[in-house]
Amino acid sequence: MKHFLGGKSEIPNGNVLKRRLQSLAMLDAVLMPDWELRYFSFNSKWAENTMMASMRDGEGSEFFYLFDPAGACGKIFCPGQSEPDSLLDQIPKEFGSFLSKPAFNLQQITCCMWQRQTEVCWSLIPGQIKQIPLLAFAGDRGDYYRIWAEQYYERPVSSLGVIAIFNQQPITAELLLSLNEDLSLEGIVADADEIGYPVDQ
Repeated sequence: MKHFLGGKSEIPNGNVLKRRLQSLAMLDAVLMPDWELRYFSFNSKWAENTMMASMRDGEGSEFFYLFDPAGACGKIFCPGQSEPDSLLDQIPKEFGSFLSKPAFNLQQITCCMWQRQTEVCWSLIPGQIKQIPLLAFAGDRGDYYRIWAEQYYERPVSSLGVIAIFNQQPITAELLLSLNEDLSLEGIVADADEIGYPVDQ
């Protein structure tokens, strides 16, 4: 097992990661109103005191993170980089809520990680893993997502708009206009409520 400091790795501290994944989900909701075509999702009301983030690229790659009173726990899967699901036995028992969710597709794993609320380090299994592109999103501060989104959605994406949402600034009509002129504040409220992202109405 490998232990590493959040601040010195590609994966930030659990609370920072949670906000970052909320921002990614909010950006996708703004740029792509059709939920089925989005990469990122975030449910701030997954269960009592529990939030869930996910990413699916439509080609088999995916990640899931669960945030609850125990801390944060997640799994990443990339086709061609599979590990035996027996490594789940190494995840601490306090993350049982993560391990019990069939929706997380735990039969397909490349790596798992967790961080207790009292810890500043993530624990990662297996300790030696190949380069995983999905980690670039977790370590991103906006530039990586913007470049990716311009290619994926085939249109320019405002760098200032992306940075504003990565900084968790409330969505205003002006901010929304800079990212998607075809979407109104009323049209984004339901998504923002599910994600747990602030909207200035």
